[in-house]
Amino acid sequence: MMKVLIAIDSSDFSKLLTDFVINHLWPPGTQFRIMHCLEPVRDVKEIDYERRLTAEAFLREASHKIHESLSKCDVHIDLVLGSPQEEILNLAADWPADMIVIGSHGRGILSRFVMGSVSTAVVLHSPCSVMVVRDPSRKKRETSKDAKAGAKASLGSGAH
Repeated sequence: MMKVLIAIDSSDFSKLLTDFVINHLWPPGTQFRIMHCLEPVRDVKEIDYERRLTAEAFLREASHKIHESLSKCDVHIDLVLGSPQEEILNLAADWPADMIVIGSHGRGILSRFVMGSVSTAVVLHSPCSVMVVRDPSRKKRETSKDAKAGAKASLGSGAH
């Protein structure tokens, strides 16, 4: 039986990640654990109530959608407090997961350097296979930027 850890956050992209999981073929009896990790606010040990409610709602919604679409699979949820990459890796090792499904928001190089990338850290240190699902709107933004850069380059080169 396959064990799949799905790491989500409270973004709209997590809904797309859930849809990706639903549309993927999984063996009957696959066990899913959907986790949401809340990073603590600096020097505050407890999760504020509003963030917790939002996270729980996202987890319930994802769990319901997956269970409804993949009825021959088990779905469990986990809400944890801590560093997302550490908590994802710990749960994957402790359970133990056969695969982690995680999203990538597609931030640029500078943003990844300054803020770090949860998906990159998970891929590099995971005890199991990792499926990284990219934000489909990222490709549209990149294509649009490339087109604008190309237009500026051709205007700047005097080619008309």
